[in-house]
This record gives sequence, structure tokens and C-alpha cells, in this order.
Amino acid sequence: MKDYTLANDYPLTEGQNEIIEYMLQRPTAICGAQTGFGKTYCLSTALVYLLLRFPGTHAFVLAPPKALKGFKKELSTKLKIRYNIITSQEVQSLPGARITLVSTTCLDKACPEMVKMKSEGKKLIMLIDEYHCCQSPESKLYTRLKSVRSLFTIFWGATATPLKNDIEGLYWMMYMLNPSALGSWVAFRNRYLITERHTVKQRTKNGKYISRFVEEVIGFKDAEGLQRLLQQYIIIKQQPYNLNFTYNRIELEPAEVQKYLIAGKGLLRESSENNWAVRLHDLQQVIDNIQPEYRQEELTNKEKLFLAVLLKRIQEGCPCLVYCDYNDGINRLECLLKRFKTNLQLKSIYKVTGDIPLSEREKIEDKIKPNTVTLITSAGTESINLQKANTLIFYDVPFSILTFIQAVGRITRIDTKFSGQNIHIIESFGTIDTYKRLLIQINGNMIKSLFGNIETLPLELSVSDKNMIYKLKNTLLWAFKHNRLITEEELRKILGGN
Repeated sequence: MKDYTLANDYPLTEGQNEIIEYMLQRPTAICGAQTGFGKTYCLSTALVYLLLRFPGTHAFVLAPPKALKGFKKELSTKLKIRYNIITSQEVQSLPGARITLVSTTCLDKACPEMVKMKSEGKKLIMLIDEYHCCQSPESKLYTRLKSVRSLFTIFWGATATPLKNDIEGLYWMMYMLNPSALGSWVAFRNRYLITERHTVKQRTKNGKYISRFVEEVIGFKDAEGLQRLLQQYIIIKQQPYNLNFTYNRIELEPAEVQKYLIAGKGLLRESSENNWAVRLHDLQQVIDNIQPEYRQEELTNKEKLFLAVLLKRIQEGCPCLVYCDYNDGINRLECLLKRFKTNLQLKSIYKVTGDIPLSEREKIEDKIKPNTVTLITSAGTESINLQKANTLIFYDVPFSILTFIQAVGRITRIDTKFSGQNIHIIESFGTIDTYKRLLIQINGNMIKSLFGNIETLPLELSVSDKNMIYKLKNTLLWAFKHNRLITEEELRKILGGN
């Protein structure tokens, strides 16, 4: 294996060299190195090698605004490479620079420059960070990228999560990369997917409902064949970590059960199919003690369990992150932490949410110490390093496997100083908490089937296919129809008796 290190003070690892060699051998490829592996440095180095190999080329790096910071650091500090910048905050053009960093929000602004360079005979390279953003063909970013895709001779992507909850998204991501890789959507669906026709009700402009048929993906077939094909385009690399997953389960009090069941009746309404996410949010609000329609409880069983788990980790000297799905949940947890700050021996409480400017979020990276807690939402799960913490508590499990992996990735970084990391899941059993935890396990198994074991997935993966998600959804609805919570026996049936 060749050592591709260009900056002697920052030597590449064997795994990083493998990534660079893999990418350099392919005009279209995806770097699926897991969070904390150092893929920004790998890919920055690979780009420099391309520019050295092909003098008449120019590279564009497209990334979310919060991810550009990493490329700036690797190019300027480690590789000593000049670059141009196109973002909403700054536009910089340096003489002789052959790399242009572009924020995803400013792609339209950069497109004329791409067209101009191509017309001048330059070969263009595109590297897209957080490439999972290209999993929806209807998104504005996907549509704009598709219009300029033909300009680029080399087209690379980078993502720690090549598959989200939906295998259809994987197809469209691959289609952008190389339209011939998986063939047409119909051919791909017929060869690899198991589908089922469902009738759904859709509300019209005049308020009436009409029925229509949709073909939903409920599983996939020939996983080995699809895996072999994907290996031609995607390289998965990860750093082994000593991850300790712990499930912390609690039962609801009778009064809490009644509130939850009343909120659950919203899922039984005729319109719930079109407002599924909203209804599930209502359930989560009840479980998290923030439902505005009801009197807030003094302290729920879930909150008591959370405080007990947190206290134990703090007493062991662990800096902690706490994930919550919604901002109102974060606010409730912040109130609890302030109220019990002395009992918990807390020194500081921080927040990383979408409401906090990126510059402020980045400052928190250096503030994390023992006896501190950092509350994060999905806005805190990408492109920010929080490896000074070694414990992550999921007060809520996210719906998306992508968010789960990204959240765990905040503490599994290649330069962590800890010998092990702790992942705790807080669960009010038989509720929306259980539903979401099983969604993660089922979708995690789909990722494992196609890409092998990934460190940041939960250890208790269900041997399952997507069809189980529909069974899970129907079980949730069935329980509400009978005015009760999901039972252990029903869950065992969904998971095949395991």
C-alpha cells in the first residue's frame, strides 16, 4: 500500500491510504468512511493528487456551510493549498487556486463559473460532502446538480451514512453519481426490491379525500448481488471503538398512560395517514412531558430515569451529550438540568441546536469537560466534533438511522482520548419510544446487509426486512384502537419470536 502522505507532520493511517487509493482509481466513487475517521483530510489529499496528475483541472468541493470549516483547515493548515470560496458570507478568488469551496446554499452562484471553466477546456472535478443530501430527486439541490452533472469528468461523494431509512434514496444517490450504475429505477426495483401496492387517501383542495395507489418498498432481495455492485462504487472504512450500548427501560405511571392514549387517538383519524409525522410528534411530546394541552407533571418516570442515568455517568467523570428530537424537548431538559444542577454536580449546561449560530456551536467543542452536559438535536449531529465527551444519552431516539449514526459519531472520533464510549437509550416501554427504537434496529439491519457491520449502529439489530416497519406501524395503531400500550408479546411477534 502506497503512503499518500503529503504533510509529514500529519501522517495518514493505513485505512486513510486505502481510501485515497480507492478513490484515485475511480472517476465516480463514494467515500463511506464512518464519522471521525478523517475523511475530510483523506479526500483533500486525494484532490491534491488529482490536480498534480492532471494539470488542466479544477476541483469544486460542495458542502453544507458547517462542513466547509473542515476543508478550510485541512487545505490551508495541513496541505498548505490555496483555495477559492463561494458562500453566502464570503466570496474569495485567489490567483492560481485550483480548488473552489462552495456551500450547498450557494450552488447557483457557482454554476456560471463551472460552465465558464468547462467552455475554456478545463476538466472539472466535483466532490460533494454529506452526499446523503442527494437522496431525493425532487429536492432543489438534486435538481440543480443534475443540470450541471455532465460538466464533471470526476464526480465523488462523501458520507458516513450511504443508506438512510429508505433504499430508494440510495438508488437516486447512485443515479446522480453514475446513471448507468444501477440502471433504470424500474429495472433496479424489479431486480432488488420487494414492493407492495397500498391504497392511501389524499386530501383534495376542496377538503375531500380521494384514494390512490402507491407502490411501497417493503424489503429487498439479492442483497449479496447488490452488495457486490455497491462495492465497486462505495468504500466503507471505520475506526474500531469500544462502544457500550445500554438500554434503560421504564414503565409509565397510570396517569401518564391515560394522557398518552388520549393523544394517540389522533392516529386513528381519517386524515392521520397524511399527517403521520405530526401525530407521532404529539405522542413524543406527551412522553417527554411537554404536551401543551395537558398539565405538566412534576417529574415523570422517564425524567427520573434520565436524571438517575445522567448522575451516574457524571459521578464517573464522564462529560455527557444528550440527544433530543425536538427543540421543545431540549428546553424541558434544560429546565430540569438547571433545577437539579446542584444534585447532579453540574458545572455547565450547553446546547447545540438549529437556533444557535454555527459560530457559537463550534465554540462548545472546546468547552466540554467533566461535570458538563451538552444538549443536542439533529442540528448537532453533523460536521461538529464533540469528542471531548465520551457519553451520549438518547433521551429520544431519532426516526432516521442517519441521524442516529451521526449523533453517535460526535463522540467516536479518530482523535478521541477515551478508551471507550457509552451510549444510553432512555425508553418508556410500549410507547413511541419503543416504536422509534425498533425502527432504528430494523433499518440498521438493512444497512448491515448491504455494507457490513458499522460500529456506530446499535448492537441489538433485528433480523428483519422493511416489511416489519409496516407491521410495527399497524401494531401501534392496533394498540390505540384497543386503548392500551404495545405489549412485549406483540413486539416478539413482529420480530419473529426473537
